[in-house]
Amino acid sequence: WMIGVLEGHSWQRIRTKIDDEYWRTLYTNWMIWPAVNFVNFRYVPLDRRVLVVNTVALGWNTFLSSVQHHDQHEVTRESKLL
Repeated sequence: WMIGVLEGHSWQRIRTKIDDEYWRTLYTNWMIWPAVNFVNFRYVPLDRRVLVVNTVALGWNTFLSSVQHHDQHEVTRESKLL
């Protein structure tokens, strides 16, 4: 919700976005991070663990950015079609 406030969106839009995307994002988080941490702590040598987590975090942050800005891409695409 903080990003929505900083971007100047209405509370209704922020609430709608949370309702639409929260569970999908949380479910994806539950699928990725426990598996990454299991593999990381079980099989990855100690000196490479930070590299593994940072690499996955790059993908995770890309996913979060995609979810956050998905509606803006749809609006842009529709305006180009008109």
